[in-house]
Amino acid sequence: DQQQVSADELQDLHLERLPKVQTPHLPSMVWSLLVREVRECAPDILSPLQLVQYIVLSCIIAWLFWAVCGAPSGRSLRESVSLFFYITTLWTFTPLYSGVGRFSVRLTRVNAELAKGQFQVGPYVVAMSFATWMLHAVKPIIFSCIVFAAADAGSDPTSFVMLSLIVVLCTLAYEAMGEAFAALLGKPPLAFACATVFSQVTLVAGGFYRTLPVSIAWIKYISVTTYAFTGLLIANFDGKQTFEGPTARQESVLSGLESHTLSHNGLIDDLLRRDIPVPVEASSRTVPWVELLILVAWVLGGKVVTYLIIRQRVGVHRVRWGAPAPAPAAAAASSSSSTASVSEGEGSIPTPATSQDDDGTATTTTTPF
Repeated sequence: DQQQVSADELQDLHLERLPKVQTPHLPSMVWSLLVREVRECAPDILSPLQLVQYIVLSCIIAWLFWAVCGAPSGRSLRESVSLFFYITTLWTFTPLYSGVGRFSVRLTRVNAELAKGQFQVGPYVVAMSFATWMLHAVKPIIFSCIVFAAADAGSDPTSFVMLSLIVVLCTLAYEAMGEAFAALLGKPPLAFACATVFSQVTLVAGGFYRTLPVSIAWIKYISVTTYAFTGLLIANFDGKQTFEGPTARQESVLSGLESHTLSHNGLIDDLLRRDIPVPVEASSRTVPWVELLILVAWVLGGKVVTYLIIRQRVGVHRVRWGAPAPAPAAAAASSSSSTASVSEGEGSIPTPATSQDDDGTATTTTTPF
């Protein structure tokens, strides 16, 4: 015999029978997402074809710029500056477009998972950040070790490590910027277009090609390429090096010197006039701490912007870690009337169904779990 009960009493009975579900703690959730991100992204980012491509490219560049940083001549100085500028441009567009394309694809899946409440935005962005930092740092490290060693860049191990670290941070900064464009604009063609405009403008207006007008001189302060290029110059030159050669001998006649330092070189003088610092004196700083900190700020800033955009789009609010997860159907049950039927969504609690017998008596039945 079916017993007539109210819908509210049945709802309370169902809530009591449900097991207590605990939201995973932050470390365990981050670790699970990190393992998943590395497992899914590694075959694409570190594919054998990608690694062979960058190794071959590194060997060709190393052959073209063989020992240019160690030869004491004005020509070698110009070629060293050209090498550093090429490296910054190479690791500008490659990680930027990679970040836009790859994150646009993953964002579709992530939005669906976040909408279902499978995990929170904060743990996902943290796990995704560490996964991309580990995976995307492999190729610039391989490139830096091959090219800088062949070009004889870095007068000591500390300078060599600083050169490689700047290339890695430049790569990660543009990769984070690409993810931010993808999250902000949503549509990949629009994200690619805006990312291209931003990177091209900051590259052209970075002060490499000519002295900037006062009206747009501020653009170089938001150019990641400018900070990376400046950091490479500071890490490689120490202000004590002397250079000789045809150009150097001409300047030495004018200055009464047999050889000249960086301060007597026309190329370095042009960079200094464009407000690109180069260590031209023995007392100049040889460790680019300022540039390193700014690049780190760009890396972290891109991830923060991505987090805020995703959080705003999916409408996920902060939760208290370790607290019992709220029942998805609890809010809907409290707002519905005792006789209204509520449609069952994914993960919702079965809703009582009310029927009427021939004699007019209302009878409530439930769907078993």
